[in-house]
Amino acid sequence: MHGALRRFVGEVGSSAPGLRDDMTEPHERGAILVSAVFAAFLTIYASRCADLIRLATNGSGILPNGEISVDLANRLASEASKTAEHVLNMCIRALDYCPPVNLEFGDYLRAIITADRDLVRDDDRGYRVAFIDAFRERNIVPYDVRRLAEDSLLWEPPPMEERLLDLFSKVLPELDLTWGLTIERESAFKLSRRNGRALQTWLTEPHDPERRLLRQILGFEEPAKQWTGNIGDQSFTGEIRPIEAHSVRVCRRSAPDGSSKSTLVVELTQTFQAEPNQDRYRGGCTLLFDLNDNSLKYLVRKKLFSPWSVQNQAKVRLAAMTGAADHGQVYFAPGDPAGRGKAFAIMHRYGRQQ
Repeated sequence: MHGALRRFVGEVGSSAPGLRDDMTEPHERGAILVSAVFAAFLTIYASRCADLIRLATNGSGILPNGEISVDLANRLASEASKTAEHVLNMCIRALDYCPPVNLEFGDYLRAIITADRDLVRDDDRGYRVAFIDAFRERNIVPYDVRRLAEDSLLWEPPPMEERLLDLFSKVLPELDLTWGLTIERESAFKLSRRNGRALQTWLTEPHDPERRLLRQILGFEEPAKQWTGNIGDQSFTGEIRPIEAHSVRVCRRSAPDGSSKSTLVVELTQTFQAEPNQDRYRGGCTLLFDLNDNSLKYLVRKKLFSPWSVQNQAKVRLAAMTGAADHGQVYFAPGDPAGRGKAFAIMHRYGRQQ
């Protein structure tokens, strides 16, 4: 009834709210994303119901006043249910196509389009176009895409030579990919952990020059206890932590035509801990393997030392600290050089008379 989902969905007589750089409150930003997905749902639903409306109105497209027939109401409700299920599946499938760190709304749009295109080649009902238009109307655009066309939004194939792609054929057979729908959750978790350790050990082999080059292409840096250098136009000093494998799992999906697809999803991350405040900057990548031929199909990465990513993480951290200070959740404001010392002193003064 006008505004039930978050705040912006269903508003009458107003244009779609757009995402702005000064929006830092999480629920306010979340409302924009909910609005975009719901707008895509409404567009798809209207398209699916267009023929029913034409039949019910003798081609005029305008329903008469009063209650509609029970049969028409049931058919419209059925189409709404099918549309909602399809949209929900698109949103869930996209999670496996997202970068493991520093996720932005634009990245999520690219993940939705790529995941759906990967499973359903022919978008005859315009689902992907509806999502693109809804996100565009709300100023949700990926920063590294020049135009909002379906082909431009797809994640790119891995930018590496065939010989480097063939390296993965040596480690994939060593992984236990016997995961099934009947497996217990604890067993699935332990299996993923074992596969992650095996993949991490293989990838971080320090004496293999080809694997070293592979790590660079994936967006990682060589670990170092003390590193000094420039990221963009800023100078940093700190520790580069080792690469970590957080998830190695098999996803099996069924397409509308009855075909099935098995994908191995691998998530790798790395952390840079900057001095003197121990601020953390993270990078990582998601690898998507087609298990039909054990080929690496997509590489979704956020490079550890990408100037854009580092700058964006700093902005997010500042916004979070500023919000916490404004609401009295911390004892010092962002940028206060003595802030951490104040918090430490307050903790040890607790209960003492001043």
